[in-house]
Amino acid sequence: MNQPVVRPYRDEVQPLTNKVLRNAYILLSLMLALSAGVASLTIASNMAPLNPWLILAFLLVTPFIVMRFTSSPLAIPLALGYGALIGFLMGPIVGLYLAQNANIVINAFAGTAIATFALSMYALTTRKDFSFLRGFFVVGIVVVLIAIVAQLLLQLPLLGLMISGAVVLLSSIGILWHTSQAVHGGETNYVVVAVGLFADIWSMFMSLLRIFGIFGGDD
Repeated sequence: MNQPVVRPYRDEVQPLTNKVLRNAYILLSLMLALSAGVASLTIASNMAPLNPWLILAFLLVTPFIVMRFTSSPLAIPLALGYGALIGFLMGPIVGLYLAQNANIVINAFAGTAIATFALSMYALTTRKDFSFLRGFFVVGIVVVLIAIVAQLLLQLPLLGLMISGAVVLLSSIGILWHTSQAVHGGETNYVVVAVGLFADIWSMFMSLLRIFGIFGGDD
């Protein structure tokens, strides 16, 4: 009697995860391009940075709004709008570093690109499940947010440097975790993956900008 062929679970989920990753990377590329374009416009117009408290409020509220509609027809427009907003908020800050020393921005961009590529490739090629990092990632974000509020109130250079270093670490963990979620089928909504990776990449870039700026002598 012929026995039924049972296909491995990996064979069943692989086409889905490949589709999620492909769509996520396409949307991520569009978000990054739109964000960079808007940032370039703010730099060219010599726009001054917004109030730090206002920036923090936007950074806290906007992702929740986007994630609330990730399963609706508004998902992609909101994700692209989020990308444009980040460019609008961060562009003037990047412009300040460009005016002081363009190498600071170049180094931060290169560091972010290399780290993002290396971490993504590691998660994709090893197929290791990094879901165990979720708890550390969430707790780390809460701790960093508390530290950011303290920094806005106290304006301590050393605390600012420590926050930037912590954000680089958390962003690295986030890239591993978000990529792993798509690889292993833990997240099947590509908009969620793209938005998560976008936030990781921008956070890493801005933190490296701060770190290179400090050691470049801007403080």
